[in-house]
Amino acid sequence: MFQEIVVIIIVGGAFIWVGVRILRNISNKDEDPCNGCGSSCNSCAINDLKKEIEQKQLEKLKKDDALDMRIKN
Repeated sequence: MFQEIVVIIIVGGAFIWVGVRILRNISNKDEDPCNGCGSSCNSCAINDLKKEIEQKQLEKLKKDDALDMRIKN
């Protein structure tokens, strides 16, 4: 009987932990990753990643525009 109670407590705790993690993940999607950061943005890995993504998007747009121009001509 004691073992069953311990197993139920452990499994219940695991379900609660998973539920909390899922809710935190869902609720933090719209939040800016820089919130709460106290360092300067000069050495921020997140800003570097954002810049790389923007550069890749711009390069892709330029390639798409060049391709459209070739197709039109």
